[in-house]
Amino acid sequence: MEKFLKRTAVPGSSSAAAHRTVNAGTTEVEIGQKQVRGVNISMRSTRANIENTKQLLNIAKLFDVKGEVQQIEFSSPLLSGDYRLIEVDPKLADRIESGERLVFRGELDDNAVLCTKQETYQVKEAETSNTFLVLPAVHFANEIGGGDHFLTSRKVVAMHSGYVELRKLDVVSLNRLKELLRENELDWDESENPEQEGKSYTLDDLLDVVQMSEEQLMNALHHLPVIHQHGYIRMLSSSYRDRLLMELTECCDDEDEPLIEVKSICIEAFSEAVARRNPTRSVPSEAIRWLINTHCSRIIDDDGKERFALDDRAVCRSKASQLLRAAVRFEYSAFEKLLRQMLPEGIEMKDEYLNGLALVDDSLTRGKTIRYANIEDMPDDEYKRLQLLFSIRPKWKLTEIEHFLTDLCPTSRATSEMLAKYCRHSTVGGERYVVALK
Repeated sequence: MEKFLKRTAVPGSSSAAAHRTVNAGTTEVEIGQKQVRGVNISMRSTRANIENTKQLLNIAKLFDVKGEVQQIEFSSPLLSGDYRLIEVDPKLADRIESGERLVFRGELDDNAVLCTKQETYQVKEAETSNTFLVLPAVHFANEIGGGDHFLTSRKVVAMHSGYVELRKLDVVSLNRLKELLRENELDWDESENPEQEGKSYTLDDLLDVVQMSEEQLMNALHHLPVIHQHGYIRMLSSSYRDRLLMELTECCDDEDEPLIEVKSICIEAFSEAVARRNPTRSVPSEAIRWLINTHCSRIIDDDGKERFALDDRAVCRSKASQLLRAAVRFEYSAFEKLLRQMLPEGIEMKDEYLNGLALVDDSLTRGKTIRYANIEDMPDDEYKRLQLLFSIRPKWKLTEIEHFLTDLCPTSRATSEMLAKYCRHSTVGGERYVVALK
């Protein structure tokens, strides 16, 4: 900062101002062919000295400068390692300034993500040919105002030539969350005081390692088969869920349970029935409530009493999943017959209930068959999801494949963009097909 300021004249220029030399080692200033004696304008001499600063501004012909003059100096030592620069959009910047907290989430071997309370952002480091200076405070031209000159010292505390870019993730992966919760699933055959084979997690534990925002995590837990038990979040195993639903559907068909019917279920009566039917087992009330919330519709009677009715779609999908997981493939007619036996009276299966849960194939050799293909068990990565789908079936109708992409593509437009990005298309007999990966 204390070096000479020097501008070399442009060859052939007749302008005297084109050649300007400021010598900090003498008491003279050369401007063009003229010398101004008695002026010392070294950077050191202008520091905290408003008069010398004014002389420097006059020499530079900056006559219209008013009000605050900010002198930028470099701190010693620079603390560049203590700062990271992040590029954010104006809306996020406003939220940060209002006090919203940003959190980097994940473990040491993860690619970092940055989370607000509601959103998750993918983090990518970027380099620039420019150098960014980090100052605790600085005023821009519209903030300085007029009036007499006065000096303000501004310290540069860090320098960077790189920064972090953010990309908002519209879909976050649930793989890590499911893996952690499956370490210690609640199983139906588990004793009342089980020996903990895996680690149990609290909400705070999950927030430390699962790469999603708090709001996204709460929403994911709401849709997963989990309960809060003794301060921990426990996932219900598939066998536990199957057994609970079996208890409910059998009670609906049991004449000895008048308060438990397909269209009218009393949750207290069902809890008592489960306890009577399983005297050696303590079924948590949270598990009973989870089953009712996910497989029933809530009804408020005219007198204000709460009751529940079985949800046809939820019950049929759970029963179909239980049946399909028991074999690699079923003849469709055999599947329908077995499923009909598993459903309580008054609940009817519809083909649309199988969307995203099973694949129905019809061939000359095997006839009409059905097999398990649950979207919840498929990869979260777009390309890997499509790889799996094309390994199952070489070509897909658009109306069929979209049922297995709904969690990755929340809108039909997003589905079309994803398929256009990765897949080849063809039209056969007026029907549009997705035929292969590019």
